[in-house]
Amino acid sequence: DFFCVFRKRKERTMSKVGAVSEGLKKVERPSTFSVDCHIPFDDQVLEADILDEVAGFLKENIKRNGKRNNLTGFLDVQRQNANIVVKVEPGHSFSKKYLKYLTKKFLNRNEMRELFRVISSNKTTYELRYFKIDKGTEEEES
Repeated sequence: DFFCVFRKRKERTMSKVGAVSEGLKKVERPSTFSVDCHIPFDDQVLEADILDEVAGFLKENIKRNGKRNNLTGFLDVQRQNANIVVKVEPGHSFSKKYLKYLTKKFLNRNEMRELFRVISSNKTTYELRYFKIDKGTEEEES
């Protein structure tokens, strides 16, 4: 008895939602993700050629359907000043966390992981920041 009522109620709400969504068409814009490297770039720890290497590394290592170098019509990776921008075409999905994973992988390979950490600054942006190292005073033992 209860399940029949629940099923009918669910069917009614599903049909209403379907009717509303058929009339509206959502315009999809390309989503963009970025890695902001302005802090180390301004301090001249990272130079333009290293940022180009990061962009190249992302182009080579981003996988689509389990294969590398399969990015045509899917996404575009560019370097803009001290930012690395990944533009994903509409209708395709891309994980921001995957971008963080690949950025950390690049830092590990180039032995820079001990200097920087990758932090999310907003919904679509990661930022490279220095680790905060406390210079503690050592007590002399007598």
